[in-house]
Amino acid sequence: MMTLTKMCTHSATPAKPRRKREVAVELAIDIFKPAAAPGQAKGYILVVDDCLPSGEILGRMLVDAGYKVANAANGRDALELAWFTQPDLILLDTSLPDISSAIVCGALRQKSRTRDIPIILMSVLDEVGILGAAIGADFMALPVMYDDLQRRVEARLGAKSAYSADVRARSSASRS
Repeated sequence: MMTLTKMCTHSATPAKPRRKREVAVELAIDIFKPAAAPGQAKGYILVVDDCLPSGEILGRMLVDAGYKVANAANGRDALELAWFTQPDLILLDTSLPDISSAIVCGALRQKSRTRDIPIILMSVLDEVGILGAAIGADFMALPVMYDDLQRRVEARLGAKSAYSADVRARSSASRS
């Protein structure tokens, strides 16, 4: 059974700010990782984790399960990628180097383009589950078990699909 544990610690020096072009180049590389069955991706997931090895392992787990994946290493990149690409789901680590995950969630909820994207907060601290409930996000404790990750992602994407179908049905009924 595959598990992911938090392997990184934060350094005392802040990460070097990156230019938009660097983010766009990484986006182009990461988004088009092949899914398990070409052309049959189950969805597009943005993984936000400042610890590169952890983010890559999560990404590989999800790609193996048939999802397209993009990675962001901080809150600013996560917001930019989410606003630009509108992922189906965001896995968000709670210990980001630049801005807090609560601010990232709040900013996502303020924009109509990203308001309805499901978010799963990931942390080694159990208290983060309370924060997740307060800001409309799910919570997953680290270390992440592969099977648990798959179940959570599929459940959140399934709930999003059902919600979207309900909204479309109501919208078309109100036009009639």
